[in-house]
Order: sequence, then structure tokens, then C-alpha cells
Amino acid sequence: MRLLLLLLGQLANPSFEEGTKGWVFETGAQTGEGPAAAVEADGGELRFVSDGATRLWPMASQTVDCPAGSRVLFRVAARCKGLRREGSQYENANAIVILLDAKGKRLGILGSAVLRGDRERVDLFVHALAPPGTASAKVGFFSSMSGTAWFDDARLAIAPAEDRAAMAEALRLHFDRTYPYLDEHGRPGELGEGDLGAALRAMLAPMKDLHIWIETPQGPVYTVEGNPDPPNWNAKAIRGRLTEVLLDRPPHLVGRMGEVGYAFIGAWKKEGFQEMEGALDRLADSKALILDVRANGGGDELLARRIAGRFAAKPVVYGLAQARDPTIAGNGFLEPFEKRLEPVGKEDRRRVVVLQGPCCVSSTEWFLLMMGALDNVTTVGLRSRGATGNPQPFALFPGVNVRVPTQKGLTLERKPFEGAGIPPEEEVGRGEEDPALARALEMLAARSDAR
Repeated sequence: MRLLLLLLGQLANPSFEEGTKGWVFETGAQTGEGPAAAVEADGGELRFVSDGATRLWPMASQTVDCPAGSRVLFRVAARCKGLRREGSQYENANAIVILLDAKGKRLGILGSAVLRGDRERVDLFVHALAPPGTASAKVGFFSSMSGTAWFDDARLAIAPAEDRAAMAEALRLHFDRTYPYLDEHGRPGELGEGDLGAALRAMLAPMKDLHIWIETPQGPVYTVEGNPDPPNWNAKAIRGRLTEVLLDRPPHLVGRMGEVGYAFIGAWKKEGFQEMEGALDRLADSKALILDVRANGGGDELLARRIAGRFAAKPVVYGLAQARDPTIAGNGFLEPFEKRLEPVGKEDRRRVVVLQGPCCVSSTEWFLLMMGALDNVTTVGLRSRGATGNPQPFALFPGVNVRVPTQKGLTLERKPFEGAGIPPEEEVGRGEEDPALARALEMLAARSDAR
């Protein structure tokens, strides 16, 4: 691996076998006058110790040449014991890369994940792309919290951003330490030659993760083909049942089916969303509602909450999400955090049927969980696809990103729904006359008659 040999030798004393020789110590953080953290080489590691009385925390660093347009990958082995924030301390215990111009002006600073508590030895990493004007990179690490942190085996690789070996190494490391679906989808393959978009797709496509795709100047390159399951709605049957149309602008269709309001919500996107909300408002006099999201492939979850929140009487937890913790050795996760739905406007207590199916993905699956957590809602149709992840961009080089999932979606029972989907309360299959829609109207009519 030419990349890995490129600059490893430029770091002096990377494993502290010669004490602190070659490392520069400067102030990493300070909260006033007072004692500095104790820093010393300890058996081939650099140890940082501080407590609640500490007011100054040194950073150990080295500065190397780094041309503009370079890819920087800095790694250091680290562990900690009893690391915690006290009082006015800053939450730093990590690796740092600072990009500088020829005059030493800071152009950017990036940090690794932060150590906390007790951690076994693990690699922290920082990935950076040197912007125009970059002349050097300062790399280092420090801890500004109470407890003890150890750092060892610092490794630095710098290569041109377009170097494919460097690119593949950075991407694989990012997946290994942050991707939440290693057990479900595995790891990236090898990055081949030829057209970069095609090579990246071949590297990532075997993972079969709908939320992994490549952003290029020519447009997105998807790593998964379209949904293999056929739609479970019938547009002709839907329009045939409408007795009034209030909005007909794709991807939304809103109207009435007799005394029942109907809204086909085709995407959670800002374009046209306010119009759709306005049309929903005009259905305030309908006795019940059908919200049809069978064609909705996701988008902005906050928009989904705006619709679901109309029917919430009080705040309700509808699901859990979980992210990897790169400071935990192995495939470690943080504790799941709650996803909460808040009421929006005046509560709507009408009966609602939500129509769902296998084209429901990502934010729409969260919408199904939101609506399923409400007592005046019934879900009907087929199981959703089971694909979520909150994908975020990982910069391969300027203009080219890989979207990589960052969170695992869980039901309230802590069951992942990746690959499993969200089942409806009542399963109804496909048919020319749209049996799911027919069933929804039948259910709402029966409830109306029961009153």
C-alpha cells in the first residue's frame, strides 16, 4: 500500500518509545488560571491525567507538509479510564487535524470521536481534505476532562485526493468505525479502476443498502436498483372513488371520497408540501381521513412529523434510533435515543386509516411508527420495505460524496426494522380495484355507523 508508506515516516517517535521526543506541547484548552494536566510518556504511551482542579490542558502535536488537494488520514490508538466532564471543562479527548496555510493561518480543524468513561484500546481517526491554500497539517491529541487518557501508535497518511488507494482506505475506515449495519450488510469491497462512479458503485453495490449512494457533479449514482416489489396501489381505482378533488399536483393528490377525506402523500419534500397541508385543512369537515403513503419513498422526517403531529393529543415516543460509537472497540453502539412526536396545532381526533406498502421507505417508515403510536389511527396494507439510516455525506474529494447511514432504526420494542419493515395492523394485498383502499373505506364507514 503506497499510501500507507507515504508519510508514516514523517512523524517522529510515533509510539513514544523515546519519551516525548519530537512532540510539541501547546495549550489545547484552558478555563482560567490554575494547574495544568499532567502529561508524560508511560511505557510507550503518552498519558494525560487531570481532575476537577485542572485549568489548562496541553495538546501534543507535530506539523508536517501538506499540499492543497491532499487527503489526510490521521490515526492514533487510545484508551481511557474514568474520563468525565466536570464543571467548566471542555469535552475533548480525541485526535485533532489542523490545516494551515503558508503563514500558519488556520484553514480548518477536524476532530475524531471523543473518548468518555472507560474505553479499551481503540483506533481514533480523522479524515480531512486539504482546501486551496493549505501548506501544512498539524496533527495531535489531548484530553481536557477529568480522568486518564492514553495515546499511542500515531499514524499519518497524506496523498493526493484522487489517489484511489487513499480514497478506498479512508472510506473503508469510515464504514468500519461508524456504519451501523455491518452485521446486516457487511463491508465495502475493493475499489477498481476505470470510471470512478462505476468503480464506487461496484465497491458498494454488494452491500445492498438502499441508503448508500454516490453524489457526483453529474448526478447521483445509486448502488441499489429500484424496489423489486410491485406497487400495492391502483391510481385508476383511487381516482375513480374521488367525489371531489382539492389538490392534484404530483406527488400529492387530496380530495374527498364521499364523507371521507383522502390524501395521497407521495413524498416528504418541501416542494408543494404547504399546498398539500392547505388542502388537508380544507378537509376539516370530513368525518374521517385516509392518509395514503403507499408510494412515499421518504425524505424529510420533520415534514412527516408535521402531518402526524396533527393527530397527537400529547407528546408520544414512536421509535428509537441508535448510532455507532467509534471509541468502543468492535461493533459498539451508543444507547438508543428516543424519537418523539409533538402535537401540531389543534388536535384532530377523527378516525384515520393509513395505507402503507413495500414502497414505504426511511422517513415514511418512521411516519408509520408515529401514526401507529396514536390511538385513533389504524394502518392497513402491506409491510414496508425496511430501510432506514439517516445517511450523511462522506467527502471522497471535492464534488464527490458517498452517502453513508449513521443510525439504526428500532421499534419501541428495540427491534431493528432494517430488512424487516413495519407491518400494518391489518394486512390487505394487491388487486385491480385497490382492495386496501376499499378496506379503509369499509372500516371508516363501519365506525361511522357505530356512532
